[in-house]
Amino acid sequence: MSQSPKVIVVTGASQGIGAETVKAFRQLGHNVVATSRSIKPSDDPNLVTVAGDIADPATARRVIETAVARFGRVDTLVNNAGIFVAKPFTQY
Repeated sequence: MSQSPKVIVVTGASQGIGAETVKAFRQLGHNVVATSRSIKPSDDPNLVTVAGDIADPATARRVIETAVARFGRVDTLVNNAGIFVAKPFTQY
């Protein structure tokens, strides 16, 4: 198995599990394209951020196009994006 850096796309990457997933992949030396509606730009040359709603097909295309343009491919997708609507448990 190759030990070369992989190219990872992480959705829902601005906070919580997504942000920690990005951090973990970067610590392992992988290249990451991180996306969320509220993600901030990065100074890390091996971490590219793409702001936008991943439910929008145009954003999804832009994320993959960015990964391919910057790193040449995509090896892994971590589909972490989600929406949580807080309400009492009995209303679910």
